[in-house]
Order: sequence, then structure tokens, then C-alpha cells
Amino acid sequence: MKKLSSVILVICSLLSGNAFSDNIEEFQIEGISLGDGALNYFTEDQIKKNSRNYYKSKTYVPVQNDNMSFFKTYDAVDFVYKRKDTDYTIVSLSGIISYKNKNIKDCYKEMDEIVLEMDQLFTNITKKYPKETFKHPSKKNKSGKSTFTEVRYLFKNGDMSLITCYDYSVEHGSMDHLNISLDKKKFAKWLQTKAY
Repeated sequence: MKKLSSVILVICSLLSGNAFSDNIEEFQIEGISLGDGALNYFTEDQIKKNSRNYYKSKTYVPVQNDNMSFFKTYDAVDFVYKRKDTDYTIVSLSGIISYKNKNIKDCYKEMDEIVLEMDQLFTNITKKYPKETFKHPSKKNKSGKSTFTEVRYLFKNGDMSLITCYDYSVEHGSMDHLNISLDKKKFAKWLQTKAY
């Protein structure tokens, strides 16, 4: 029952008014949408303190926000903005559910349930990429045991949404988690071609 309720919470957290949508910016994660200015939700100090440096290219800045008081569904909400953008306009937004000290197989089950719901929510899809597992591209994945399994949705305007389970090796040291992300077209293309 707990697992089902978390899936329902995830789906409900994505809705902002309409149950079906043609625009990825209508979906929300913890009340935040793509295209919003991050300063509406976080202070500049929080943004700078929580900025990370895990892309090889420095065009965009990832920000990782863990366990903030207004989060109701997710353990973390990450976003990305373009470097030197003083408005901190969000071009990528992710809700993270931790699978630390949990069975990663439960992540895959929850992912499958979310995908079934997403198939009904997303009405403006050009293509849905089937579930596939890849080796994680980070330099910390020297053993090759760290993987991610994802389903991708490509919107007609080029925006993208991904539902992903990350399964990290002990050597890698990162936390297993479920990630639901919404990406603007330009960032999605950069992520696939230049980020790493």
C-alpha cells in the first residue's frame, strides 16, 4: 500500500490543473515548473551552496536540493540553469526518491507503475523510447557496475521527460534513486552530446 500511495503522490505532484497536457511546462515537481525562475523557490545563497560540478562542459549548472521543508513528495528536487543567467531560469527539473538501504528492484516496480500513468498523462509525444539499461558514464564508474534504467518521452517541440532508476555500485558510492525529470529541448540535446 505504501508503494502505491507513493506512485499516486508522484503522479499528483506532476499535475498542475490539467490531467492531460500538450506542454511540459504545465507539469510541476513540488510546485515548480520548467521555465520558472529558481529565485521564486530558493534563495541565491541556497542555489550557490547547492550547486554541483559533475558535467564536463560548464555551460549549465546543476543544483541539488535535499530534504527542504516544502518538499512533500520527493527527497530531493534538482534543477539546472544556464551559467551566467542571473534569473536562474530552470531548464531541467528533477524529483528524486531515495532508494538508499532499499531493494533496487522496488525502484524498477515503481518506475513501471509511473510509466503506465505517464503514458496517459503525456498527450503531445513524438516518441516514447522503451525501457533500457545503460552503464553510468561518470568517471567514478571504473568497475562498470553502476547502471541506470530509463524510459524517455520526447515531446513534439523537442522537450523531454525521463523516468530513471539509478543503481550504483558500492565502489561508486552514490545513492540508488528514482528520478523523474523534465528537460527543455536545448538542455536535453546538450546533455546527450556535450555534458560528459
